[in-house]
Amino acid sequence: VTKSYVATLIGQAIEQELINNQYSTLDSFFPEYDINYPEYVQLDDLLSMSSGYFDGYSDPPEFWYLATTEELLGMSHLDGPGTFFYNNSACNIHSHILYHNTEMIPKEFADINLFPYLGINDPDWLADSNGLSNGSASLMLNLREMVKLGQLYLQNGYSGNNQILSSEWISEATSL
Repeated sequence: VTKSYVATLIGQAIEQELINNQYSTLDSFFPEYDINYPEYVQLDDLLSMSSGYFDGYSDPPEFWYLATTEELLGMSHLDGPGTFFYNNSACNIHSHILYHNTEMIPKEFADINLFPYLGINDPDWLADSNGLSNGSASLMLNLREMVKLGQLYLQNGYSGNNQILSSEWISEATSL
């Protein structure tokens, strides 16, 4: 569920023009790092788990928690973006993108832009060693809170009378 919440936050940041768009390449978010692979991996590749990154989560298991932004971007990769590969470590890059572009950790961004509209009050969200809310796991929600995101999508981005996510993002996020 954490990954879906973070993808929603990415959508909100794009709509608020804090992130250029989902087709931006990773090197555009982190120009300070001299890593070749991210220059042709798009944010959309991360969101669809088709970035080509090898999952550092499994070797060693604590990689996602201890890795710096540069280490996440420099993870070993498969042949290239385009093939689905379930990847916790690559999903954690979303948190780094949100922080880099909003100057808020994902939980702070969600506490302003998402959680209040869904009736979720200050959930626990474990941080990694960088102090960032993990983009892959560790958002602590009960079942009722988990389904609120699904309801938001079923209601085409509306929470009550407030549209907090565009119908365009809903459509794109739920299409193949």
